[in-house]
Amino acid sequence: MQVVLKHLLLDFLSTLAFFVIVLLTNDVMLALCFGIGFGFLQIAVQRYLRSPIPPIQLMVLALVLVFGASAFITNDSRFLMAKPSISRAAIGIIMLRRGWLARYLPKIARDALPAALVERVGYVWAALIFGLAALNLLVAITASARIWALYSLMVPTTTKAVALIVTYLVLRNKVNRVLAPVRSDKLAR
Repeated sequence: MQVVLKHLLLDFLSTLAFFVIVLLTNDVMLALCFGIGFGFLQIAVQRYLRSPIPPIQLMVLALVLVFGASAFITNDSRFLMAKPSISRAAIGIIMLRRGWLARYLPKIARDALPAALVERVGYVWAALIFGLAALNLLVAITASARIWALYSLMVPTTTKAVALIVTYLVLRNKVNRVLAPVRSDKLAR
């Protein structure tokens, strides 16, 4: 688990730097410059150390560059603040694919759970991601940069963490109920 968290932190370090600067200065354009600079510095260090550069890190930097350029050209930081909505909408579309969630389940769960249940849970996750995309857009349009940065740091992460825990508990409970008769049959022998 520590390895996963370390990689996630490294993948999103430039994004974290961006949000910290927004929170401290309330200046999205300044934070954008720091975030982009930090992202390029991070990649340069990884290249120097001959470490692999994860594709997600490159994708995040590319999206920030595209939306950052739009924000600079139009002098409107809302372009950059809308970026998470577009990313989440794209992820939500991918989550509409039937059975996407099964890949993330252990074999015992895939074998025990009805495919229809796994598909429904996957669609619920897609709806959650679309909801977070819409909510981000609303906050980006109506709130200050500082409020948006606080929202972006707290709400999506907390919401997805709670949803992950609920998903785990619900699916685990269902697997246990399916496997309970099998276990009791083995004990009776």
